[in-house]
Amino acid sequence: MMKKVYFSSVYISHDEELIQLIKKQIKGEDYLLHISMLLHKFQLENEYVDSIYVYIPKINKIIKSQEYKAVKNIVSKNEYVWIDQSKKESIIPISIQDNIGSVKKRVFMYSKAIYDSETNEYIGQVAINMDERLVYYTCLDVINQSLNCKSEIIDYNNVIVSSENLSYLGTKFEDVYKDQYIKEISQYTIAPFTGYSFVSILNRQALTKEIASVRNIIIITAIIGMTIAILIAVVTTNKMYSRVQNLKNAMHNLSRGNLKERVVLKGKDEISELSNGFNKMACQMEELIEELVSERLLKKEAELEALQYQITPHFLYNTLNSIKCLAYIKEADEIGDILEVFIELLRSSISKNGAFISLKDEIHLIENYVLLHKFRFQGDIALESFIAPDVERYFVPRLILQPLVENSILHGLDSKIKNNKITIKAKKEKDNLILSIEDNGKGMSEEERKNLFKRKNFRKEKFNSIGISNIKDRIELYYCQKGSIEYKSHIGKGVEVIIKIPAMDNMENM
Repeated sequence: MMKKVYFSSVYISHDEELIQLIKKQIKGEDYLLHISMLLHKFQLENEYVDSIYVYIPKINKIIKSQEYKAVKNIVSKNEYVWIDQSKKESIIPISIQDNIGSVKKRVFMYSKAIYDSETNEYIGQVAINMDERLVYYTCLDVINQSLNCKSEIIDYNNVIVSSENLSYLGTKFEDVYKDQYIKEISQYTIAPFTGYSFVSILNRQALTKEIASVRNIIIITAIIGMTIAILIAVVTTNKMYSRVQNLKNAMHNLSRGNLKERVVLKGKDEISELSNGFNKMACQMEELIEELVSERLLKKEAELEALQYQITPHFLYNTLNSIKCLAYIKEADEIGDILEVFIELLRSSISKNGAFISLKDEIHLIENYVLLHKFRFQGDIALESFIAPDVERYFVPRLILQPLVENSILHGLDSKIKNNKITIKAKKEKDNLILSIEDNGKGMSEEERKNLFKRKNFRKEKFNSIGISNIKDRIELYYCQKGSIEYKSHIGKGVEVIIKIPAMDNMENM
């Protein structure tokens, strides 16, 4: 509060409009009334300001911010303490009796000298006042009402400057309360800006009486609370013991082989959570045992089927090799070459030599696959490969690119045109291998691209029955978060598939 009024006094003492009006010295009092109006405007800008006075030494007059009798002639400036105090720069206000205003009252006053901004000549003084009653009701009355005490503001000379009792103002604090130190308790707080002290005087007997009442209430409440707590503890302990005993019995029965054993306990406490966990564990044990028995039966059936299916690949290889040899004997070299390509693809698709092959071998399989499609559909398909020699040695999952090429041929390219092209690129970026397959086909819409992985793409009529979702699943299975597959496409602008996987040139790291 006082800090704001202090800054207002500094601001007004440097106001250029006020300085120019004081320097005019025009005959008549019109310019003095203008000064009064300006001071009234400053007063309205600060809610804590009660009045503002300006003393002009050359005309020996005081101009007030109040409209009534705005100009006052003075006989001797010695009657006004603040005029002598004005040249002292201090943030501590003076507490005086204001006899200039229309109502005589006690005020806190900040007084500042006014200097010509051009010549630095002393031309006047400004005094800005706060009503002592405003300070009391703003700062002290709230404390008195809430703590049922007496509060005073004293200056650095221990003189009371604000009090509920107006007769105390200007009196030494110790003279007022000299007989009450023993019966009452005082608390001092120093205001950091002005240095004034806030003193609260509390009646010792009343304070200790309230403390004794609070102490008795606390003791009675503690006794009642302890009694209730003991009763609750006994009831809760008995209840918990019976629930724990039920859970113990159920565990004992489960350990003896009764997999149907369950615990029925209602509630949301820790024992209920343990019971729910026990029930889930019992259910999982029962399911696992059933699955184990079922898996053993399925394993035996699979072993029998595997023995039977071992005959099929050898039969296919022998039959196709016989046809290939017959084609060469009949001088049908093209048919023989296509059969050789098909045999190699078939061998790769059902090979048991591991889930990974080198990138060079994967590209070779794709070249054979495209060659087979050219013969099958009599279409014009150009395959371009841009593979850096230093990345051919890196290992990739077997048939990771073939399904993508298959999709481009069967769904992306138009067999009626002759400029169909598929481009395969491979490069290394830091520790990753970047594989790209791009075609110049029909492309796909944004909605089709977003829904691409929302359905399974397994198609029995496609080679090796490997779909797009299968590729995504294998990348996530082999590389977790380090691998990814991304589609880029627009209608009529083809499709580009980008696969990013860690670059590995050693099978031991797989």
